[in-house]
Amino acid sequence: MADQTDGISAGPCGRFRFTEYPDVRVGLIHLDRKRPWPSCVNPETGNQWADDVKEKMVEILNKSGRQVFRSDGEVKVDDDPTLRQAVALCNQKGVDVLVAIQPTISDGRLAPVLAQQWGKGLVFWASPEEQTGEMISGNSLVGSHLMTATLRQLGRPCEFVYNNLDWDTAAVRLEQAVNLGFASRFVQNTKIALIGHQAPGFVDFHPNPFLLSQTFGSILQHVGLTEYTTTALEGITDEEVQKDVDHVLNELKLPFKALETGFGVEKKDLPAASRHYLAMKKLVVTNNFDALAIRCWPELPGPHGLGQWAYMALARLATEGFPVACEGDVDGAFSCMVGKLLGCGAVYLSDWLEHDKNTLTLWHGGMAPFQLSEAVGTPLGPCISRHFNNKVPGCLDATIKIGLDVTVFRFWVMNNKYHLLVLEGQTIKPKRHLLGNNGLVEFSPPVDLVEGFDRWLEKGFPHHVCVVQGKQKKILAKFARDHGVLVLE
Repeated sequence: MADQTDGISAGPCGRFRFTEYPDVRVGLIHLDRKRPWPSCVNPETGNQWADDVKEKMVEILNKSGRQVFRSDGEVKVDDDPTLRQAVALCNQKGVDVLVAIQPTISDGRLAPVLAQQWGKGLVFWASPEEQTGEMISGNSLVGSHLMTATLRQLGRPCEFVYNNLDWDTAAVRLEQAVNLGFASRFVQNTKIALIGHQAPGFVDFHPNPFLLSQTFGSILQHVGLTEYTTTALEGITDEEVQKDVDHVLNELKLPFKALETGFGVEKKDLPAASRHYLAMKKLVVTNNFDALAIRCWPELPGPHGLGQWAYMALARLATEGFPVACEGDVDGAFSCMVGKLLGCGAVYLSDWLEHDKNTLTLWHGGMAPFQLSEAVGTPLGPCISRHFNNKVPGCLDATIKIGLDVTVFRFWVMNNKYHLLVLEGQTIKPKRHLLGNNGLVEFSPPVDLVEGFDRWLEKGFPHHVCVVQGKQKKILAKFARDHGVLVLE
């Protein structure tokens, strides 16, 4: 099995494959100038304005919680050769996203070279002007503006940050820009697994691997259901299964649904669920998959599969930060993966069960990540259960955490073009109890689900949606536009 810490054998995403938030490594490049800029003193400190704003920018970077490499400590970038040296240093340090600053306007001719040498994952951060004197203190916005505009016109993606003297907002915008750059840089190197096919009749999930690759760079690899079941039944040892069962009981401490409910389970039901989990994880690690969609019925819970649903296994993988989708929903898995790469955290793939004008009921058979569920051990928290339909075990009932700001979104293909729907709301107490995963999201005007649903359905909107914590509409829509995706309103 490949070493997931090895950046070569485990692929570009190997180091954060099973983490909720990728550890983005940032490199700082100071685009300097050969000719000196006229003196402009900060009246509050007596220092040069450009030096003070750079210090503030570095301070914000250092407080971001990310690994930061400063190339300016090793090379002054003021021409083509020194720029190439700085980029090479960042590559050697394993940097994922470059943040380029120019407290005084640099040479605009460097921008195309920087984009050509680095590729995606480039952020220009402009610093503010001194507000009291007559001197133009740095012209940083002009320099960063012209570089960003040039690269956009050249068809080379980059991100841009500027918030004048509002440093708090600048820090938030920088975080978003770094996440966008990271997602765009890494999505082009991802590989998605499709185990089996889409569920019978669920043609709205039919994948288009060619458009997926053309639009985002991601590739699709098929795994047969026979290969999957063989891996689960023959490729996983009884010792591995028992160790995982012990982990579920003693470390995850997942309770059983009571037998008297008719949907309860016992300890003897756990080994098959562990085989599902271990088989998926083995295939992921062996093949360097970065997301996974599986045909979860009718074969797997039947006599020709493992005799158990795979939902608890999917919930565990999602909890570990690995993007998953049931019913062979490749674009659903892709949507979950984009959410992860953008720093949105754990993702829950749900059915769009029902709606009225301003509320949406989220429901699925039992595969929500722990982070988005009520706490383990509470009445509404995750519990191991049986499927609502055929009472076969392998599910994880839970209510989606109440009182969360959430974003509901989905990428899909219609008429050979990718589309995105993205809505922001807040979870509230469900109107009624539902078996499986149960959640209720309330949306505020101008969102009107009754009017909108008909409009979105005209565009082929599929019946699965992704749910993440927080207000993520802006960053998802920006990622979509950067890749030529049609964002629906």
